[in-house]
Amino acid sequence: MPQPTPASPDNAVRARQKNWIDAIRQASGHSYSRIARECGLAQTTVSRFMDDTQTTGALSARTEARISQRYGDPQAPAPHAPAPAITDAQTLSIPEYDVAASAGDGLMVSEMQHPSRYWTLPVEALHGIRASALGKLAILTVAGDSMLPDYAPGEKILVDTGDRRITHDGAFVLWNGAGLVVKMVQVIPGPRGTRRLRIISKNADYPPYELPPEDVVVSGRVAGKWVWK
Repeated sequence: MPQPTPASPDNAVRARQKNWIDAIRQASGHSYSRIARECGLAQTTVSRFMDDTQTTGALSARTEARISQRYGDPQAPAPHAPAPAITDAQTLSIPEYDVAASAGDGLMVSEMQHPSRYWTLPVEALHGIRASALGKLAILTVAGDSMLPDYAPGEKILVDTGDRRITHDGAFVLWNGAGLVVKMVQVIPGPRGTRRLRIISKNADYPPYELPPEDVVVSGRVAGKWVWK
């Protein structure tokens, strides 16, 4: 009878390292190439490791030590933003973060770690909102005019922080390497390793541009905006 093959120790280390680096990316807003630069590594070191599904090798102890020195212990839990709380069966408390998702050239912002306030509203008010889970919703303020007329400066948008994979076109809050922005994103298909994302503004004064997926960190999909009546 065939015997099961024990899992390779390298595979376990590799899986841990990938989860760790993915947590760093989400928490810091840094692309894989930026993580490498911050740690004094070759620019493609991290992205090549994260994108490679063919080999089973892990990062060297030296490389892991450099990343750990810059971003923290790989065994420590990654920081995360607190989720909204369902305060009872009828109401939901949604965190607002004191950062601006620029609808312009991008703003340098800190991590979305500490809510500035919470908004409590009836769950029924969110009827029709498409979200991965109500507990993943967050509120940000729009800055800049590049997404006019859809999103105006000062408007508050509802972001589904649980929807971070760009598998379809839509409006997303993302880190583009320069700042946190709200943009339309179009997926440009291609062979493995050549897929691109087209970052689009609604305002024609701002031309579209393209980035590789590894240079984009998605904070969430725009699920809606406040409309005061």
